Amino acid sequence: MKKTTCIELTSKELLNINGGKTIATNATYYPNKWAKSVGKWIASKIK
Repeated sequence: MKKTTCIELTSKELLNINGGKTIATNATYYPNKWAKSVGKWIASKIK
């Protein structure tokens, strides 16, 4: 539960910065696990 809330907060913050464009670029700087979790979160939002 804690991991999901952290992901949602960071994703919302990134969306507020540049309309979501920063998610793709910043994901490469974070660990692969974090990037994969964010990718799943974005995929769930798109669907």
